[in-house]
Amino acid sequence: LRRYGLPVLARIPTRRRQRLGRELLTPDRIDANARDAFHGFASTLVASTPAESRSLFVTSPGAREGKTTTSLNLAAALAQLGEAVALVDADSRQPALGSLLTKPPSRGLADVVAGDTSVGESLERKTRLPHGVAILAQTSQDGTWYPVPAETAERLVREGTARARWLIFDGPALSLAPETLSLAKKSDRV
Repeated sequence: LRRYGLPVLARIPTRRRQRLGRELLTPDRIDANARDAFHGFASTLVASTPAESRSLFVTSPGAREGKTTTSLNLAAALAQLGEAVALVDADSRQPALGSLLTKPPSRGLADVVAGDTSVGESLERKTRLPHGVAILAQTSQDGTWYPVPAETAERLVREGTARARWLIFDGPALSLAPETLSLAKKSDRV
């Protein structure tokens, strides 16, 4: 992250993933120590972050290092504190958050990036996460990637923070998928 000039917001220690395949580690599937760490992280964010600086881009140096686990568990912990959260699946190469929806999304991030719809029209509120978390998922699971221009990234952050108190991007590893670097740069924290 330093290579891109982005600060590290936090590191959450977790146990190595057991052989769960590609299943998501949702709040009900992580141990109590990890849940407590996410709640502590969420509480610290709420107490220390100004209202105008509430967009986060979650990334890591490589693949399968817990970006999605961190994004969704932080979103859930914030929601349990009474915070409204928009969780965006910004990893078009390996999208994962759509599986948390109760039905497949009709619109997704690619539609928002293309200008065909807005963030508000695309957020799905019927999820398997706590009340207060809305998800903007990917509509395609084929791994097709698309660049996010800086102006579009700015619009996404503006629309997302207007819809929810917190905007969390579940991003890819920037070293493997630089097309979302503009989202990281427009986010308040990485």
